[in-house]
Amino acid sequence: MTDLTARLEACYSGAVYDVLRDLGHANCVLPRTILAIDPDTSVCATSAGG
Repeated sequence: MTDLTARLEACYSGAVYDVLRDLGHANCVLPRTILAIDPDTSVCATSAGG
């Protein structure tokens, strides 16, 4: 894992989305239908904040 990857992983995804949108990347959200290549891994973690 690169330093940038580790730093982005620690960021709140909403903040990353807002920055990308402000930089002109309008289509930067992954679709809900995306699946992991390995079914035993997750694409994203669930929110602990309910």
